[in-house]
Amino acid sequence: MNTTVTSNSEFDTSQHKQNDEQFFKQKRERLQSYITRKRLDYSSSSVRTQFDWLSKYYYTRVGTGDRPVYMTRRREAGLDDVKINKHQIFNSLFDEFGSNLEPLLLDLRDDLLWFVPSCVAQKYDPSTTELYVKEPITHTLYANTYVPPKYDYLEPRELPLLFKQYLDRLIPPDQMCWFRSMPETLFPQQEYVLNWLAHRLQKPSEDPTVAIVLTGDQGTGKSFLFDEIISPLIGEQNYMVTNLKAVTSNFNKSIFSKLLIHIEEVDDNRSKTLDRLKELTKRVHHVDEKFIEKQQVTKYFGFVIT
Repeated sequence: MNTTVTSNSEFDTSQHKQNDEQFFKQKRERLQSYITRKRLDYSSSSVRTQFDWLSKYYYTRVGTGDRPVYMTRRREAGLDDVKINKHQIFNSLFDEFGSNLEPLLLDLRDDLLWFVPSCVAQKYDPSTTELYVKEPITHTLYANTYVPPKYDYLEPRELPLLFKQYLDRLIPPDQMCWFRSMPETLFPQQEYVLNWLAHRLQKPSEDPTVAIVLTGDQGTGKSFLFDEIISPLIGEQNYMVTNLKAVTSNFNKSIFSKLLIHIEEVDDNRSKTLDRLKELTKRVHHVDEKFIEKQQVTKYFGFVIT
């Protein structure tokens, strides 16, 4: 029996090839053979759309005892991925496609979960907006937890007057700074801070090697700059306000899925604390997470200390 399609427009050769490759990888049977044997109606474009939808919003990662943990993405809401049970995947699929759910997906039943991408672990990688990243040699698949910001960047322009007045009060334009290697070359602190922040926004995968420290009386608006202006620009998911104790603790993996860490009310100048902060500027770290073995992670975040 031949495969049944509603119209020629619903059979796309390239999409069918994608479907067939994905299907064969999981079922070890050619898709054409399966739908013919099962006498299923089939639209290559609809199946592709529904498989892609599964990949966009769901994946599994390795859990305790090598058991798969089902995860759902909440990237569009700017929230962390969360654990779910497999029944919620079926419910969401029905809610999304209803009567348009392809007969192939209905027929697969529990085997449908094989088509949810299987990942070794989660990985925060702001060098790409792809949902999944592969190791180039082993082809190991990771779920990318980086959430791109909602705002696009425009061409440089003059600072709005109100913002400029605010910056002038926070970082007076006559205050200068310099590099230790070039003490004779002075430039405004305000310019340096703006360039540092622009680097965080424009090149999130480049590790900043300098921390910004803003001093001043309480109530001068130091936190407002980062909490209310920079946070939405960089993406609230990529920004964290925390304290010194949380950053320097053993279980601090959460900071490695951020681009900007704002440490408030720092009044500890002990050498041990300063050494710990300096250690966090390294590019690669081995971090602890409760009930999970140590993991190697890459640092992308920059520090702002107020």
